[in-house]
Amino acid sequence: MKTFIKSTVIAASILAPFASMSSASAIKLPKVYIATCAKTLIQIPTTIALSCKNRGLYLERLVWQTWTLSSATATGQLYNNGKTTSATFTFSGTSSYKGKSYFTHVSGGSLAARALIKP
Repeated sequence: MKTFIKSTVIAASILAPFASMSSASAIKLPKVYIATCAKTLIQIPTTIALSCKNRGLYLERLVWQTWTLSSATATGQLYNNGKTTSATFTFSGTSSYKGKSYFTHVSGGSLAARALIKP
């Protein structure tokens, strides 16, 4: 019984960012990723560094509305060296790394279109 409850809690926490998406789209999440400064590829992040050199530039509190093979959208906050603004962000463009696709660009709010971190 403990294993079932633990599994249910873990599954709920993984799917929580997709509360605004239909359950079918959350289950069939396309295999597109976002690269991190640690050179790993992740899906559904709640925080994304926009620069590995400037740790004061990142997106946070991301809540995902869509995630397809060609683009993704999320609402959240842009943190830029002490200033925070809320906006909707669009992730687009894809490239491949070790056989996995990842988004290459982001734009939204006061953030001009910019390249994302490469793995």
